This record gives sequence, C-alpha cells and structure tokens, in this order.
Amino acid sequence: MLQIAKVLELRPAILIGYDFAYTDGKAYCDGFLERKIYDDLYNPNTQEHKEQLEKLKKMEIKEGIRTRDLNGGFIQTTKQFQFYKTRFIKLKEELNIPIVNSTEGGILLGVPCMKLQRSLEKFCSDEIDKKDIFKIPKRKRKKRK
Repeated sequence: MLQIAKVLELRPAILIGYDFAYTDGKAYCDGFLERKIYDDLYNPNTQEHKEQLEKLKKMEIKEGIRTRDLNGGFIQTTKQFQFYKTRFIKLKEELNIPIVNSTEGGILLGVPCMKLQRSLEKFCSDEIDKKDIFKIPKRKRKKRK
C-alpha cells in the first residue's frame, strides 16, 4: 500500500483498519468471523453457532503482549503485529510518505490520527490527477566508450 501511495503521489495516504492489535477484543471487523464459520450445520440463531463462534474467536485472538493503544488504554497485540507495525513505520519513513491514521483504534502511535469523516473532508476535496501507472518511463542509459 505504501509503495502504491508513493507511485500515485498520495498526500497523505489515509489508513483504515491498520490497528496492529486486537481493538475492542476483535481479530477482524464485525461480521467477519460469522461469515468464516457459516455453513449449513449451524443455524446462526442456535447455541451451537454461538459456541463455534466463541471457539473461533479464541483461536484467532492470540493474547501475547499488553500495550498502550491510541486512547491511552491497554490493548492486546502480538510480536508479529509489533513487527509489522515497526516495519510499516520504517517503510513510511524510507519512502517519505505523509500518513493519516483514520483507524480510530490500535497501537499505531506517532502518526497523525483523525476520524475518517474528518480526514476525507480535509484531504479528499480536490480532483485527483490521473496517472498512467502502466507507463514506465525510459531510463537514461550511459554512453558506452
């Protein structure tokens, strides 16, 4: 995503869903796990469905590290999520890409944060210059001696 943002010269790139943690005790957005276990064996309104959903949540949410979240509270994350976050920040700095975090949760500290509605109003009001991302500029070759 960051590399595409660099090519398209997005200013800034607006992040949605980059929590790097289990915000609100969930591994995914609402409804995702319900769809993951959907089959004809468990009617969504039965006790069996509820039990399967709880079992799946326990498998998906790996309690490992308690850390501070964007709101100053504590949140569960993992070493893997922390690695992703560290690498993400390093790549952001290497590519020199401005970012706004509109995730409204998680542990991505040190990046400007604002609600999605506000970030869209502030940064997405101008027309977007279209770029042909399939057009590859020719490299200048050194003259051979």
